[in-house]
Amino acid sequence: MSSLDIFKILDTTYCKYSFLSGRFIAQIKLKGKPSSEIRGKIRLMQDSLIWMSMTPALGIEVLRLLASPNKVEALNYMNKEYYSGDFELISSLTDFPMSFKILWCLLWHEPCFLHSTHEYRVSYRGGEYFLCPVDYKTFDKLISERSHASNLWNQEFIQAIWLSPLKLNMTRTIIYDIKKKRILDIKHNEKLMYSSTCPYSDVHNVKVITDTSAILLEFKYQKVEFPSELDFPFTVPENFSSKKLE
Repeated sequence: MSSLDIFKILDTTYCKYSFLSGRFIAQIKLKGKPSSEIRGKIRLMQDSLIWMSMTPALGIEVLRLLASPNKVEALNYMNKEYYSGDFELISSLTDFPMSFKILWCLLWHEPCFLHSTHEYRVSYRGGEYFLCPVDYKTFDKLISERSHASNLWNQEFIQAIWLSPLKLNMTRTIIYDIKKKRILDIKHNEKLMYSSTCPYSDVHNVKVITDTSAILLEFKYQKVEFPSELDFPFTVPENFSSKKLE
């Protein structure tokens, strides 16, 4: 099967929607520290907005996030601070250079291609289809040796995607930060859930690996819906101060 064939099938496999609403439970594990749990709500407008509200165990909202392709806004209710800027805030929290498309890849079970579709090669490895601009051995060497790869790929990132052979469900995505040698590894639950006939993975396991640290995230989605309309509430309280990253 060619990469063109795969992209044609993917275009019909994943449901078309304008809005998404759901709840999630996230387990966060930092290297050398105990895990913590955060519950929250997520709302998406296709290719336009990401809205999240996060609540720890006490049930009080501590953080609200609104992201568009060119802007990130955040309300820190604990410190009464407001942030408005680029994706540097999310990059600092995840220890990985973020963009709107990469954040979408991290949060939702949907193919997000960082390269042009014609740049991907397709091969069959370990019982799954493997999509990547370079062959499997080259990519595996990049990841295992954490090499710079300047002579292989003249871009900031290189992405690999694994697809199950039957329905081409996306099971794994790895994004390699070539410049700083960091890895974003996202694994999806192969057993899909359905809401309004739309298939989705209810469990995402995310790992960020750097030279000095590792961050593990597990997202479990609940009550996912695809409404025809949706609000994205975000109002800055008057007593909040503006926050700048140091």
